[in-house]
Amino acid sequence: MRPHLGVRQQIALMRRRWRDFRCERRGQQIVWRGWLQPATWSTRYRVEVRYAPRRHEHRGGVAVRVLEPALCVSDHQVGEVHLYRDRHLCLFNPHRREWAPSMPVAETIIPWTSQWIYFYEVWCQTGEWLGGGEHGDAHMHEAPDEVE
Repeated sequence: MRPHLGVRQQIALMRRRWRDFRCERRGQQIVWRGWLQPATWSTRYRVEVRYAPRRHEHRGGVAVRVLEPALCVSDHQVGEVHLYRDRHLCLFNPHRREWAPSMPVAETIIPWTSQWIYFYEVWCQTGEWLGGGEHGDAHMHEAPDEVE
């Protein structure tokens, strides 16, 4: 198992790859906010990524949400589009350890977020989630502890 990347390493990697994302450091927690547009025809989305490496028991210490525009997802559609009830994106299965703090946020979480947005836009047009994942798993619907 690879060691966790330090907070400074995660910040440096994000600055190199995603220059438009702004970073706010709160102790050992990092909050990045920036805009993603997964395709040229896509809407631009402002997203927030909260990363707290010491809180890796739920969601790998990472929580992502779309700040604007508001997602058009009703409460009963949350699992269908891979959202937690608290409206954070379900980008990976934390129970299967598909992401770990040894992995760069810049190379995993941000591209996965952009991909999630792409499939969300397709879902808005077709009503079908084409992004894969595990439909109906309990982890989709339950909101694990918030990363704060």
